[in-house]
Amino acid sequence: MDNTTQILILGAGMAGLYAAEAATAKGAQVLMAGEEPNPPYWRPRLPRLLAGMQPVERILVRSPQDLEAKQIRFVPGLKAAKILPGRHQVIWTDGSATRYDSLVLAMGASPFIPSMGDRRDVLALRTYADAVKIRERALSAGKALVAGGGLLGLETAWHLKEAGVNVLVVEKLPWLLPRQLPRDGGEFLRRRLEASGLTVRVGLDPAEVGPDFEDACVVAAAGIRPNTALAMEAGIACGRGITADDRMETRIPGIYVCGDAAEYNGRNWGLIPVAQEQGRIAGENAAGVTSRYAEKLPSPMLRVGDVSVFSMGMGSDDAESGHYSEESETGYRCIRAGRGQVTGAALIGDMTDRALLTRAVAEAAPVSEAGYAQILDSLRSRYRE
Repeated sequence: MDNTTQILILGAGMAGLYAAEAATAKGAQVLMAGEEPNPPYWRPRLPRLLAGMQPVERILVRSPQDLEAKQIRFVPGLKAAKILPGRHQVIWTDGSATRYDSLVLAMGASPFIPSMGDRRDVLALRTYADAVKIRERALSAGKALVAGGGLLGLETAWHLKEAGVNVLVVEKLPWLLPRQLPRDGGEFLRRRLEASGLTVRVGLDPAEVGPDFEDACVVAAAGIRPNTALAMEAGIACGRGITADDRMETRIPGIYVCGDAAEYNGRNWGLIPVAQEQGRIAGENAAGVTSRYAEKLPSPMLRVGDVSVFSMGMGSDDAESGHYSEESETGYRCIRAGRGQVTGAALIGDMTDRALLTRAVAEAAPVSEAGYAQILDSLRSRYRE
């Protein structure tokens, strides 16, 4: 494939798509290359396919006709082998090359597969093809071992359970959703999910699961790692991800990065809203329009099985902040406070306080009380709810 384009985008996920749309909206010529054979699709919907497979067309974000209408040239099944910044070229695995004026790296991330002892044939859910393979193997085995109690692991397990598969979720840490919930919140969620029929074990290494699941379909859901190998080989600075400034530009002028491959301000969120906004910023700057990324603390609403979860500014317990929580029949509620201000919040089940807590965390509302009910009353008074 020998040609030239004004802007070349490596990756056709959400970040790459938003970069392409932003650039073409500014009048730029864009080529978006994707390794998969499909146009951009909703990756967060993949776990649902485990309960009932659907054609990929049902989960597309944009169809080929949509991309054509937006004047985005999309080439599927195209994989980069090397980036040559000095020549402004990308070399493809078939040996051909494409020259660019600006390059956007939207190559996403790959699943992390932890050591699973003697288990060798471990699957992970990242692509549509992965969903097809996992569903087929799990239905054939009749049981599945899901290694990881984060959001993807719990969603994967829940939808396999809906398909009639006997599922066991194993989390090595002592509680579920350790990136979104403190320990007591993770324990509350575990009890809720087990009451709904999902089998969960925490504080256990997946490699130590007994013989009952020896011949099960094994799915690793232990997080992702940004795809940085091509960038590192090309001399582009990387940390956890490919590092970027507030224009989503790397250390090499004219090369931008966005989405799961990017690291900004020391963080790599791996969330759809972040990928969309970073993609937009990268695309506009690649097209010559100065635009700056303003990082916002994500406030995702999650759905784990039949349980709603809200988390903002939370994660594992830390020594500098105290968290104040309470439980009831309707749900779990938590506020994290440190240095006299609200730093995080979490809800499970009842979402009544979601809007109030979102605002309090975003504005770092001052607090002096101790106790969830007392802090909540002071916030309601502050915002006159």
